[in-house]
Amino acid sequence: MLARGLGKTVEPETAEKRLARTKAAQFGEWVDAQHREISARYRHLGRMAALAKDVLVRFPDCEPALDALARFYHNEAHLAGMLDVLTFQKVSPWLESPATPVALFEKWEAADAR
Repeated sequence: MLARGLGKTVEPETAEKRLARTKAAQFGEWVDAQHREISARYRHLGRMAALAKDVLVRFPDCEPALDALARFYHNEAHLAGMLDVLTFQKVSPWLESPATPVALFEKWEAADAR
């Protein structure tokens, strides 16, 4: 309607463009799902580590608390780096440079093709 009012013609969407739009939407859904999953894991490990620190103040030899703290520190760099990649940012000190949407899309597409 707007195009007609401006005197322009709108080309019908090609199958190739429709496929590209669908793939972009699938990629966006995948990024969102990965972000939710990794954030939930990071939050869980962080909560357990915070509780572990409180326990260790009173019971310095508590093995389960030491294990919870170790799990957080062991996974922190990996999870933070993955979140940086999914948000195309370089927030954490562990990622050398931010990922680009195009590079991540290409890796996702190659993995999806397998």
